[in-house]
Amino acid sequence: MLRILHIDAEISKISRLKTGGRVFRIFFLLACNATLQLVVVSRVATLVQNTRQDRVAAIFIPDGNCIKDPANFLPIGENAAAWHEEGHIDRSNPGLGVDWNCGPLWPLLMSSVSFLDKNKDNYWSEADDLKGTETYYNTRFGQQGNLPRIFRAFMEDAKGGKFVTQIKENLDAPASKAATSDFTRIPMQWLRDEQPLISLCNSVDPHLCGNLEVRDILKAHFPSEQDPTYRVRKCRENWNRCEKWFGELYHNYFETGQAVCSDRTPFWDSENMVTINRYERADKYSPRVNEKAIVSTVYESFLLLVLVIWWLTVLGEFRAVMSWWVTVILMPAGQTTVKEDEDTIQVVSISLCSKICICLFVTLPRTIIIVALAYIGTDFLIIVDGYGDLILNSVALGFLIEVDEMIFAGVASQHDQEDVQKWAAHGQSIETTHDCNERCVELCANDVSVPLLLSVLAMCLAQMWKAYHWKDGKVDLMGAYECLCHNEGEHCVAAKLLGHKLSVPAQLIDPNI
Repeated sequence: MLRILHIDAEISKISRLKTGGRVFRIFFLLACNATLQLVVVSRVATLVQNTRQDRVAAIFIPDGNCIKDPANFLPIGENAAAWHEEGHIDRSNPGLGVDWNCGPLWPLLMSSVSFLDKNKDNYWSEADDLKGTETYYNTRFGQQGNLPRIFRAFMEDAKGGKFVTQIKENLDAPASKAATSDFTRIPMQWLRDEQPLISLCNSVDPHLCGNLEVRDILKAHFPSEQDPTYRVRKCRENWNRCEKWFGELYHNYFETGQAVCSDRTPFWDSENMVTINRYERADKYSPRVNEKAIVSTVYESFLLLVLVIWWLTVLGEFRAVMSWWVTVILMPAGQTTVKEDEDTIQVVSISLCSKICICLFVTLPRTIIIVALAYIGTDFLIIVDGYGDLILNSVALGFLIEVDEMIFAGVASQHDQEDVQKWAAHGQSIETTHDCNERCVELCANDVSVPLLLSVLAMCLAQMWKAYHWKDGKVDLMGAYECLCHNEGEHCVAAKLLGHKLSVPAQLIDPNI
């Protein structure tokens, strides 16, 4: 800015060639400064957007496994059979709340097998319109599954004598063949006896069998086994049958969960003599087992403090920019006049041409950059999931906001830097004769007041609320991670289907809780 004023004040005293050279240098430096800052800010915005999109895509449909359904939407509990009969499929009705559905479709549906017998002959066979049933449910739920292939997998178990009924009644191959009409249909009673094992397939991760044991789930599914370690082993063996029944899609749900949930940490339960596994990503969000979780008062308070500090920093820059807008616009017009002595530089008036140049090429780009950086920087802080990353991002933003100062210190000549110091040393850098100008500059120079601090606090709280509670926000991520990684939570469909305790007792994970 000072260079522009010097050129305008001395334009009649120097040659056109020299004037052109000075103008080129000024606008070249301004362009480099604006381009560099805008590129950095845009890269930060892209980073934030990609991080958010990748996180959401990894867990929420259509690319991820989880979807939020109305609480009365899925066939859970005693009314499951009636649910199928009534065709109660309406995702638009929120009912009494919402549930997270993060598992494969057909283990969920077959937790109540009665709907498979379409023709009511007490057998499950190809006569029950397998393809039509598959199409109906796949379309309505927006998920996938191959019911004819599932039927063939169950029929292979019937041929191998693996059904609970076959084992309990000691049915040999001829008896099984007769009961299934030469292995063409499966008695519905066999499927009902198998239903506890089928419903266990809603836990797609065999590493969670120890978790299911301490939640008292395996006792109901393996009532004949009295030893917890044997029940856990049976659970892991049953997972292999689930993978066989429901195919590669079921295995994909397991692999996707492993990729999303991050590192697995084992805990030993000395009372039941089983291993409880916990996934880092889910526990990082859950305040139930982690008092410093992302969705906890401790972390949210720290994040709020960092955001307030960031906005106060931005506010200082913004007030400085607004001071220049007011001062330049209201400065007396006419010929540009700059008074200079050995110690100070004072601007008395600015020509209209210089005002336009300063507004367009200095204050306007700086305003755009600081406003963009304020909102993008806030997202840059909120998007992280950890104290260390939050501190690192804070340091990075502090670097970004000082880029223009670093450019000036690095490329400006010694003479220009001394002139700026003289200008700043004058205190009131621009001589103001207009009463409105004086009042506006004085207003902008005031200390931060209590109302302004409260406004900053309200803005930070609003942005945090949006990041946490809007669709696919951190609260949604907490519920989805808890359901996907651990099959836990009062709003998790798999936890409700499995029954008993909806989560592992927190004291088994951390005795201090």
